[in-house]
Amino acid sequence: MQGVDDSNGSFRAAVALNNMGVHFLERGSFSQALVTLKDSVAVLKALFNSDQAKVENLVQFPRDDQVLRKLKRAVQRSSEPTALSQIAKASSRTQVLEIKVVSHNAYNHPNPSIWSPQTLCPVRIETFDEDSDFGIETAIAIYNCGIANLCMSCDCLDQGLADVLKNDSLRLFRLSSCVLNHYSSLHEDDGAQFVGFLCLYVTVMERIVYVLAEQNNVMHALEASEKLHVLKALINDYDGLFFFSGVVSSMASAA
Repeated sequence: MQGVDDSNGSFRAAVALNNMGVHFLERGSFSQALVTLKDSVAVLKALFNSDQAKVENLVQFPRDDQVLRKLKRAVQRSSEPTALSQIAKASSRTQVLEIKVVSHNAYNHPNPSIWSPQTLCPVRIETFDEDSDFGIETAIAIYNCGIANLCMSCDCLDQGLADVLKNDSLRLFRLSSCVLNHYSSLHEDDGAQFVGFLCLYVTVMERIVYVLAEQNNVMHALEASEKLHVLKALINDYDGLFFFSGVVSSMASAA
């Protein structure tokens, strides 16, 4: 990193923290994942606030030493005895949780309809736009925090604590959804990139519906399901449009 105003360096660090958190989730180190993902969100939130403050010339990017400490702590967690002991239990946990890591980049995100609603899909950020305002990446990191909470709730023997963790996961999924909803109109004219955005949005909404159903919150689950249905219909519409455009282009080339 180059200095206290190096937003790109802090952004890359936040993405690295997100992806390290996803790695912890993948191997069953849920508590380590949550702490690491919270650090990612903290850096992204600071960057987002800095971006919003540019108009007032009050920009203050996250300090290099603070960001570096977060990265160092994440690396240290990977070798902690608690993390290593959790790896041995990961196989038994994942039989219940079925964790499937998916990759998101600026132009693509896997269509979540290929997995069952029970599949938890933490999102690894593969590529990103360093000139963005960090909103999409923040939504992803918040969503991943929700996944970590949900994993911990499934692994918790104390039912009261498990309920708290599940409520926290729902709150985070909803927050991620709110961030994505803010950006939905901005991506609408981006073609294939919009489909990737919609698939990410559906991934988040799937978790909201799942947790609400688990909590027997029928009314809110139905409301979320309706929104989920609309998003999936949009994906199908755009996919059909791109397929039709591709056929037309091929016919024109052949002619």
